[in-house]
Formats: sequence, structure tokens, C-alpha cells
Amino acid sequence: MSLRIKTLICLSGVLSLYLAFDLFLYQHRILPGFVELERAQALQNYDRCIKAIDREHHLLSRTCRDWSWWTDTWNYALNPDKEYEDENLVVSTFQNFDLAAFYIYNSHGEKAWGHSYNPDTEEYGVFEDFEQPLSQSIIDMLNIVKVDVAVSGWVHTSRGPVLFASSVILNSEGEGESHGQLVMARLIDEKFAFTLSAQTELTVTIQSGVSQDHTPHDPIIGYPDDTTMTVTGCYPDITGKNMMKVSATMPRTIMPVGERVVDRSIHSDLIAGALLSICLIILLEIFILRPITRLNESIAKIAAKGDHHQRLPQPRGDGEIQHLTRKINEMLAALEEDEHERQKLEAELWQRRKKDSLDTMAKSIAHSFNNLLGSALGYQELLLKHLQSDHKATLWLQTANNAVHRAADLSTLMLSYIGFKIRAQHPTDLNEACKDQLSQLADQIPDRITIKLELADELPEIALDPKSFKQALSNIVINAVEAIDQEGTISISTGTTFRKQCEGDASWLFEGPMIDQYIQVDITDNGHGMSETIRQRAFDPFTSSKFVGRGLGLATVLGFIRSHSGAVRITSQEGKGTCVSMLLPLLPIPALVDFQLDPI
Repeated sequence: MSLRIKTLICLSGVLSLYLAFDLFLYQHRILPGFVELERAQALQNYDRCIKAIDREHHLLSRTCRDWSWWTDTWNYALNPDKEYEDENLVVSTFQNFDLAAFYIYNSHGEKAWGHSYNPDTEEYGVFEDFEQPLSQSIIDMLNIVKVDVAVSGWVHTSRGPVLFASSVILNSEGEGESHGQLVMARLIDEKFAFTLSAQTELTVTIQSGVSQDHTPHDPIIGYPDDTTMTVTGCYPDITGKNMMKVSATMPRTIMPVGERVVDRSIHSDLIAGALLSICLIILLEIFILRPITRLNESIAKIAAKGDHHQRLPQPRGDGEIQHLTRKINEMLAALEEDEHERQKLEAELWQRRKKDSLDTMAKSIAHSFNNLLGSALGYQELLLKHLQSDHKATLWLQTANNAVHRAADLSTLMLSYIGFKIRAQHPTDLNEACKDQLSQLADQIPDRITIKLELADELPEIALDPKSFKQALSNIVINAVEAIDQEGTISISTGTTFRKQCEGDASWLFEGPMIDQYIQVDITDNGHGMSETIRQRAFDPFTSSKFVGRGLGLATVLGFIRSHSGAVRITSQEGKGTCVSMLLPLLPIPALVDFQLDPI
């Protein structure tokens, strides 16, 4: 499974969890909040309905008091007269004040006047089925004749709930002796409910016939359908008993809004989640997935080729991917370095094996060659002893003797290449040795070439074989002369150097353990130089880039370095010249010991 698919699965899972949590939050936290808000609003509307009922109660009490505190009513209660009745106690009074009953009692508790009104039939007069229980309820429950106070409340009659109010009959200033009691009653019917509905802008219904107890009932909220809700509660009579049910029906305005808000919020969250996921996918693709894919492809290409020289393209920035790329490049660099080290070790091992085989071959050839030369030289000496000095063959024998000695020198050269010490080491001033050898080479250096000496002052003496050093210096100078086709310069410099200056420089070829201090000799020319291939094989015997020569010049230099446990280095660039550097260990001068070649 690819990284992109895994990323998409993870993002889909996170988005699904987010939406599930969002839905749970809306369903169990936000919607219940709207429900509670709607219930609170319903209870507030029910309280408004109750307050409207209380206002009607107060209005009836106030109307009753206004009629009872009227001098005309006060006089009528004392001395009833027809004129007062014709002007005031008429059907319009009942209609204007929505009255169902109107009673005036004198100071003796006797009814001076009393009529009822049926709003349904518009009948006006005395109705025993209504007036008798109403009057009896007022007299029995409140005993208003004996109690000289104003009383109002609710009572239950055969026609249903009735709101009544009574007040002491006084003069217009509310003073003087009471002449009785005035009672007004209002029937709780559909018109009363309509009045309440108009005041509260709710649909109010009143129902009688509830249980007659003193237990208060909290309002109950019901839902007849999805668009309306009803709050129903019990309203008490004057004694505190439950008398009627009051219901307020209202439209559900909060929950539909809440549901729309939740639906829109969920849709908005879905859209926002989708857009956010798309943005995250794009950002992940640009900043993470695409760089990782490129990195993976680059790594796969390098792994397929097995080329540790290649490097991953370094992306811009300083993030984790950039850091990973740098670490991988560092790892590739380390692998490349290890590969170079392995190749170097393999090359050194090959060189060592080649050297060992050449050493063995050179020693064997030199030993056998010396034995043959010894026999030849011995017979030559015997012949010279038996011949006269003026004999014709004497010259021939001397020529053959010289050839044998030159052959012995060749054998010595071979042993010198393998580092075999054949001569004694003496305390030597390298500056003087360089000057002396250059004076001997003066006739071999053309006038077009300038020799430049840069010899260090107070250079300490060093234990070495002067003849071998001069031979090595001579070979290097001759090679430099042959590398300069026209005018040029050969510079020879000496000086001291320390281990830390050359340690870690792979261009040096050490032929012994490293020590702390060396004397360095540099021979530099501005000739045509050499290629890297020739430079790597420069110290091999019989290797030469010239048309003439045996290819043993630099091999002899390497033999000299090996015999003195030093180091040598060749730096060259085609068209610019070559520099051959030698490091000779600066050690305490030991007792002089001669290492001679086997006698011939």
C-alpha cells in the first residue's frame, strides 16, 4: 500500500471521527439546548397567560369597587329606587363589563337587587339554576355579609368556573357607614378564553372538572404535533383547591430554527471538512508526499546503479525531509569514502603483493646473477694472471671485466628497488649533497633550463646513504630535464616538516612507520607533466613514457625511499609540470653499520 493511499485513509478516518463527534455534539448538546430554550419560552408564555387571568381578576375587582364606592349605589342600598335601576342596572351593563351576575346586598345581608345574564342566549333576568348556587357559594364560603371586607376569587358553579368580586358599599370618597355589599360575577367561557388569547397572542383554553385537591400541579408541556406545543396547568379557586385547567397553545418557533441551524451547521462542517481535507491533501502532496516520492525514486536509482558517487538533490528548506536528505547524502559520502578506502586498500594490497613477488624475484635473480658473475670474474682474473700485459687478449679480458662490473651494478640497482640496504648510512648534509650532485650533472643540463635552489638554512644532518640519495636526485632531475621541451625551470627545495602536516594526505606513499619529524626535498619542473594513469604507475619498474630509457629512474627513487623508511609523492598536471617530493625521517644518528652486497 502506497504512502498516498495510507495518507488518504488516515485523513478519511480523522474526518469521519470529526463528523461523528460533530453530529454527537449537535444531537446531544446543542439540540437539547434549543429544547430547553423552547420549554423556557413555553413556560414564560404560560406565565403570561396566568398574568392575563390575574389582570382580568384585578379588573373585575376594580370595577366592583368603583360601583360600590359610588354615592348613588350607597343611597340605593339604603333606599332602593326605580330610577337607579333603570339607569344603571340594565343589560348593557352586563354586556359592557362581560358580567354574568350582579348583586347588591343591604346592610342586613338581604339582596336588594340581583340579576343574571346568559351571554350565549343573551337572556337577562333571574336564573335559579345559576343564581342560587352562586349566591349560596358566596354566602357559605366567604360569609361576606358578616365580614365587612372586599373579597374576590374563583368559585365553581353548575355552569362552570365563575370569577366573582365583592366590595363594601361606601360613598364616593370611600368613607361613611357601610350600607351593604356589592357582588359581580363573570362566567369563565369561550369569550373569556378569547379575551385571554387576544391579550397574550396565544391560543388559550380553559377546562373545568379537575380533581378538587390542594396539591399544586406544575405546568405540563405537550406536543400535539411537530409545529405546536401546549402548556397546561391547574388554576385554584378561592379556597386554594384546583378548580380548572388552563392551556396555552403556541407555535414551535425555536426548535425549527434550531434544527435548521444544526442542519446547516452539519452541512457547513461537511463542506469545511471536505475543503480542509482537500487543502491538507494538496499541502501534504506538495510538502511531504511529493518530496518523499522523489527521495524514494532517487534512492531506488542509486541503489539500482550501485553508484555511491551520486548524491540526492537537496530540497530547499530546513525541515525533516531536508534533514533526512542530508543524512542520506552523508551516508552516501561515507559509503563512497569506504569504497575509496576499500579500493585504496585493495590497491595497496595489490602493490604489496606485486612488490613482494618482485622482491622475491629480484633477490633470486640477483643472487643467481651474482654467482654467475663471480664465476665469470674469477676466470677472467685467472686468465689475466697467465697472460702477458702486452698480450692481444688482455684488452679483451679487461673489457669483459668491466662489463661484469656493470652487470654487478645492475644487480645492485635491482636490490636497491626492493629497499635492500647495501651501503652504509652516514651523517649527511642534504644541502651540500644537492649542490655536489647538481655540479656533477651540469654537463647534462641544457643552458635553456634554469636550476633554482631554495635550500633551508641550518638544515640538520640526517643519517643516509649519500650515494643512493645522489642517485635518486639525479634520476629525478634527469626526468625533469627530459620533460622540458623548451625553456624552463627546475626548482630544488629542502626543509623540515612534521607528521601532522602530512598525516591524512593520501597522496604520500609511506614506506615505513610515520615519525614526528622529516626532512622534505621537493624537485619541481614546469615541463609537460604527466597524466593520472602514468602518475599512478610512475614507480613501477620498466615503466616509461619516453621513447628511450629503461624505466628504472623513479623505481630507483622508490627503492631509496624504502631503504630509508621514508615517503615519496608525485603531483603532476598535464601541461603545467611535475613535483616529486621525498620525506626522509629525521632520527638520532645511529652507530654506523655497513650493509655490503655479497662479494662477487
